Amino acid sequence: MKTTTVARGFIGAVASLLGVVAVGCSADGGWEGAAGEGEIGSVEQALGGTNPSVAGTQPASLSSISAAGRYEAASCVIQHGGIDKLLVGGGFLLNGTPVDDLLLYNPSNDSWSLLAQDIGVDRGALRAIKTGPSSCVFVGGATAPLGNAVKDVDEVSVSGTTVTVTHMTDLTKARAYHAVSLCGNQIMAFGGHDNAQVGAAKFLRSIERSDDLTPGSWTDSATALGTGRHSFGFSRDDTRDRYVLTSGATSSNFASDIEVVTTSSCAPSVTSLTPANAITAGEGLVTFYEGTEDLVSNPNTSKFVIAGGTNGTATAKAYELTVSWASPPTIAVSDAAAPDLNQEAAFPALVKSNTSNDAHMVLGGLTDNAGNDDTFTTNAVQQYEDTFSEANGFYLASLTTGRFAAVAEKIGSVVYVVTGLSRASGVDSAPQDMDKIPP
Repeated sequence: MKTTTVARGFIGAVASLLGVVAVGCSADGGWEGAAGEGEIGSVEQALGGTNPSVAGTQPASLSSISAAGRYEAASCVIQHGGIDKLLVGGGFLLNGTPVDDLLLYNPSNDSWSLLAQDIGVDRGALRAIKTGPSSCVFVGGATAPLGNAVKDVDEVSVSGTTVTVTHMTDLTKARAYHAVSLCGNQIMAFGGHDNAQVGAAKFLRSIERSDDLTPGSWTDSATALGTGRHSFGFSRDDTRDRYVLTSGATSSNFASDIEVVTTSSCAPSVTSLTPANAITAGEGLVTFYEGTEDLVSNPNTSKFVIAGGTNGTATAKAYELTVSWASPPTIAVSDAAAPDLNQEAAFPALVKSNTSNDAHMVLGGLTDNAGNDDTFTTNAVQQYEDTFSEANGFYLASLTTGRFAAVAEKIGSVVYVVTGLSRASGVDSAPQDMDKIPP
């Protein structure tokens, strides 16, 4: 089955399908899941690294604590009882119902627990940002797929094994399907979607920042994005507080431009640029920092990789984005400098690799199988080696369950993938199982 509402992004498709639960719904900006039908199943990695593999024995399932599967949740790795654990908050159930519960996975004894505390407001399409070894802040979200967004900000903090949830000062603007990042000791929120607004205003141009890591106030920047958007690619330069936003769903279709954000004391300045070599415009793409090729001779140049996404048909295309942080910034996009993914992927999870410090894993996602646009999920784990030259090939393996709009985190040397939506035999499901990928 193919969505007919891609011009308003994956979220629009979700709204039109609520009430037809078996057909599928999602919320990060693309829809349709599928494990089993047309599944490719690959772990992809550029040559020169170690071939990761999915563990033969799956870790504990959410069913062990009678927790339903969900998608568009948010996650952090948080220290609890002296052990790094996976914290999952919020999300949408298969029928689109939002939840506010907090789930905690302990890798040391392979067990899940449902915390007594929650994040206060049922919501999915929220974002989480780790603010310390034992603290995580959940920002925004929506009360339904394509529903009204919320302003809520909640901090989860741990002392020993005592968990405290504190409601922080609200955002100035409700937002979901947005991006969050750190800037020094502040939290920044970029773009997003709010169905309570009218027309193009649903697609937010706003950038706001907190006063500190436990927000007592938020400031909506006088400088806004050039184009309101949600479900865009997003990355921070790991060496400085500078950011890129790539494509995403807009009020008219999909953005073809790239927004470059610089900061001065975390006050943002935005430059909207349309590259001469256009990227495939769409939503649900991933963007990650590749590095600075020569920190000595060219420290003001950063490189990023843009990969995957969908405009109604999922793509495997990948591009290298070079940003020159001049005043004003300039960009260059190269198709040849970045090898394509082995398998199409839209709305995959993205995580730093556990086999190389210079690689990222692209996990699952919607895929275009034999011309059936976005009607399947892939169980591909595609590892992308961060290099400055064309890679020549990939190793392949697979997740147990194909999924998209999932969460993934690395704890120690193991990557965990959980939640999301899948499709098997034409029926959508929200899987309760979890995959782990050892090094």
